[in-house]
Amino acid sequence: MKQGLLPYRVEVVEEADAVTARGGLPLAVEAMRALGVSHAVKQNVRIRQRASGSDEVAMTEALVLLLAAGGECIDDMAVLRADHGLCRLLERELPSPAAVRRFLYEFHDEELIEQARQQRAPGQVAYIPGENAALGGLAQVNVQLLARVAAQGRSSKATLDHDATIQESHKRESLAHYKGGRGYQPSVIYWAEQDLVVADEYRDGNVPAGMDNLRLIQRGFASLPATVTEYGFRADSACYEEQVLKWLANPERKQGPRGKIRFTISADMSPELRAVCEGVGQQRWLLVVVSNRWELSGEQLLQWHWAKAGTIEHVHDVTKNELGAAVPPCGRFGANAAWYRLSLLAYNILSAMKSLVLPAPLGAARPKRLRFALFTIAGRLISHADKLVLRISQAAERLAGLVEARRRLAALAAASP
Repeated sequence: MKQGLLPYRVEVVEEADAVTARGGLPLAVEAMRALGVSHAVKQNVRIRQRASGSDEVAMTEALVLLLAAGGECIDDMAVLRADHGLCRLLERELPSPAAVRRFLYEFHDEELIEQARQQRAPGQVAYIPGENAALGGLAQVNVQLLARVAAQGRSSKATLDHDATIQESHKRESLAHYKGGRGYQPSVIYWAEQDLVVADEYRDGNVPAGMDNLRLIQRGFASLPATVTEYGFRADSACYEEQVLKWLANPERKQGPRGKIRFTISADMSPELRAVCEGVGQQRWLLVVVSNRWELSGEQLLQWHWAKAGTIEHVHDVTKNELGAAVPPCGRFGANAAWYRLSLLAYNILSAMKSLVLPAPLGAARPKRLRFALFTIAGRLISHADKLVLRISQAAERLAGLVEARRRLAALAAASP
């Protein structure tokens, strides 16, 4: 009998390690190693408690691969494991979904959550737990990546954009958020000039967007490399808060860079502010912002402020719709925080690849475009002179530039301190 409508047959073999459907995907791991990410994981993320199984570096590399490949949940790791040709290129078997789940659980600390509950002010419902050493170490990995990428261009300017986003979740542990659903509400700070996320804080859905933002803002500025000498900050009304405004406006601020930080923050429409706006007439104002950028006209100021909509909101769109950040993987807060932070790390790694090693036509590509043009190159694996060779078509290489990208990554690795 005919097997299908087209004139070919599918034959299932036990081991198909001579071919891969993801010939370009290992480039993401090579980027992690060339940019020092894998080494930073070894230095900062220490959670293993047994001698067998994948270590922290292998687990982190595998999770970034999963997210870069389009995986949306832990169980999707089984799809990558089934690509034996890919595993052969990586020189190891990828971890099982169960192993990945156990790894993510290590970022959760119930004691820190209970501690945050106990420290709430009277009548306060929401709280933000602290991070255990492993989760904090994952943040430090990203800081080291920022410095490595920025060093290639010696960028001296950093405009940081702040925004929170909603992760919908119907798990029992998720809490109601302001839009009427349930889930989590992580906050992110993004470096606009470099297309890199510099800091994030994972939060329950019921945490108000304006709660305790200064700590994250300070961490964002502290994450910037020493090459930065000019600073900017943009945010919506979640940051319209006296403590934040005073810190930004003070050139001698504590726990931050000295000198001026140019900023714009959308103002809350309080009754007092509304009365002022109504007094000048609607035709004379569009948006109320707090700023110290006196050198700009009103129109220029709003244009600079509105540019945030094309930066940090783009990050939320990409990470949630293309890098697995939309749905938290389990009910454990710390594990979900690690998954979200790994999604942001994957974003940064792909951004670094685009700016440093990929051909110009892929310089503005979203992850789904990178998958289509680069990561899912079909290849045949052969052994030649005791070396593994991946054979791909000339047409695919002409579009993807895989060979040259690998050469550039090798040069970056050789030049690293």
